[in-house]
Amino acid sequence: MVAVYSSSTLPSASGPRVFEGLEADVRQNFPSLDTVKFSHRWGGPVSITVDMAPAMGYVGDERMVYSLGCMGHGISLTHLNGATAADLILEKNTDLTEVFFVNRRTIP
Repeated sequence: MVAVYSSSTLPSASGPRVFEGLEADVRQNFPSLDTVKFSHRWGGPVSITVDMAPAMGYVGDERMVYSLGCMGHGISLTHLNGATAADLILEKNTDLTEVFFVNRRTIP
């Protein structure tokens, strides 16, 4: 069975109340940023595996790569996984394609 999620089936991880709370936390933890205006906001579902580690690999053959478990909102790992996916698709053998989370088995 494949689970399909949409904005109507997931709880909201964004919105004015959520963002105001996050900005208050930033100001509390970093008082020097008290007057900084936040120009961008994003939110939504997160991608986390059961064992809290990302996973990447090939889907069937080497023409399609999957990436999952980017943690939180995934900004750092999404960037890294994009570079890793590019190396995998281009069949490059690099430091990125040799990391532990490439072609690893995940906990179902």
